Amino acid sequence: MSPSTPRSLHAFALTLGLAGSLLLAACGGEQPAGAAEAAETGQAEAAPAIPVEVAAARQGSISTWYTGTGTLEARNEADAIAKVGGVVEAILVEEGDHVTKGQVLARLDDERLALELARARANLAKVEQDFARAKQMHERKLLSSAEFEKQKYELAALKAALQLADLEHDWTTLRAPIDGVIATRHIKVGNLIEQNQPAFHIVDMTPLIAEVFVPETELAALHAGQPASISPQAMVQQRFAAHVERVSPVVDPATGTFKVTLRLDAATDLLRPGMFVTTRIEQDQHVNAVLIPQGAVFDDNSLGTEQDAIFVVTDGVAHLQPVTLGITGQAEVEVTANLAPGALVVTVGQNSLRDGSKVNVINQPQSDSAAAIKVAAAGNPAEEG
Repeated sequence: MSPSTPRSLHAFALTLGLAGSLLLAACGGEQPAGAAEAAETGQAEAAPAIPVEVAAARQGSISTWYTGTGTLEARNEADAIAKVGGVVEAILVEEGDHVTKGQVLARLDDERLALELARARANLAKVEQDFARAKQMHERKLLSSAEFEKQKYELAALKAALQLADLEHDWTTLRAPIDGVIATRHIKVGNLIEQNQPAFHIVDMTPLIAEVFVPETELAALHAGQPASISPQAMVQQRFAAHVERVSPVVDPATGTFKVTLRLDAATDLLRPGMFVTTRIEQDQHVNAVLIPQGAVFDDNSLGTEQDAIFVVTDGVAHLQPVTLGITGQAEVEVTANLAPGALVVTVGQNSLRDGSKVNVINQPQSDSAAAIKVAAAGNPAEEG
């Protein structure tokens, strides 16, 4: 074989390869029919299911509320006033004690008034005897009518004087003007108190009310009888049932607000007058509404405009679904159309999803719907096995 033979074979091979490449280019470089689709299907089948948490849409009631602040007050409160002056001899109640109207609270020194009462009785007794004799003499025509009438008026005056002395003597005993609780004691034993000086402050703890000042824009939405709740600042997790007792018909022009009075429905020892409270008044309520957790809703920009949307899981696949929302509550939101109770909506993991993504439900949603539980199991490969 001559030395030129290998070079000739190499040149022939290059020429054959170039011809094949040109032929392939002329045919458009097409792959065998169905090859691209098979590759894409294989990639889709190989994509792992995305773990998500879901919740079942439920049917229930949801309300809108007006929230405000106010201060608890007692409907009735009063001071026990010393109607006469004197030295305090005894105190029979202390702060925090429950008292009833007319109950004795304290006693003052009554020595002087007791003596005045005794003198009034003696004067009346003397005049009663004089009047009895005057009456007999008048009947016998031995006493003129003018003199008899004078005796009669004197007797009436002394009777009134005795009643006044008896009343002032009784005032040395301080009594409760209303039912309630002793909130403040202003006196001590041995104190000299003056006439009309407060001795005790009494608060009637039932009912308790809260006055809330509401913007005039809410006037049409509030009326007497609406359900409400009261939550003290010191116990923010507790709510006590109340209702709107009355709504002021007048708007304060200086503040643009009107007064709404809430009344606590039941007595409780946990609340006290003077507490700062948060109030909620129910304005509207939708019953049999379809409710989902607020965390299931997100903004969808796929159509170029922001719209509320959710992912609904069916047979292990997440489907993007625009929704129209109604009332928003504290933890749930109302969906007004295109969502049935029991449907499973994604609450955690939406950021990783697209319409049609396979999902792996990693929680067991609580629902009264057996169908919803069945769908949840179907969407979880671990449960399918």
